[in-house]
Amino acid sequence: MKRRRAEIDINDILADVVAVTEHTLSLSHIITKLACEPELPPIVGDPEKLRQVFVNLINNAHHAMQEHGGQLNLVSGFDRDRQMVTVTVRDTGHGIDEKNQARIFDPFFTTKPVGQGTGLGLSVSYGIIHEHGGTIEVESPVPGERQTEQPGTQFVIRLPVADQRHDDEPTQGSTAA
Repeated sequence: MKRRRAEIDINDILADVVAVTEHTLSLSHIITKLACEPELPPIVGDPEKLRQVFVNLINNAHHAMQEHGGQLNLVSGFDRDRQMVTVTVRDTGHGIDEKNQARIFDPFFTTKPVGQGTGLGLSVSYGIIHEHGGTIEVESPVPGERQTEQPGTQFVIRLPVADQRHDDEPTQGSTAA
């Protein structure tokens, strides 16, 4: 079943996901902060698939911080030069070493103990973001942050803004009937 793509305000998606996950995170002494740039241009996409991406990232951050607590920041913005909506998901967890960063989006790759992860969350998220014409990058330790006990991790997602073309109009390389 093909999902319908629609114009989306990414801030609405982020607010929904934080509302659903915030209580569980707080039980592990994780503070969630959401900073949305107001009046972002819309993107075109599948809202359910995008929710899945952010839930996957939040679940991974939860896993990285559940032992000691910490802070999870979700920040939206707009890159005018690239015409991309950006979302940064940053945690203060144990971080991801360089060797694992190279494989983090590979299917079935996990750093979690046996039985605690399928290794599909980030792979699926990578695919969803690319289906939406975007990019997802991982950085650990978090750049520009003062070094603390935990290096932290951040994921930066970039999604193209909606253009004036409708989905039923021909795209480059296709012809109209």
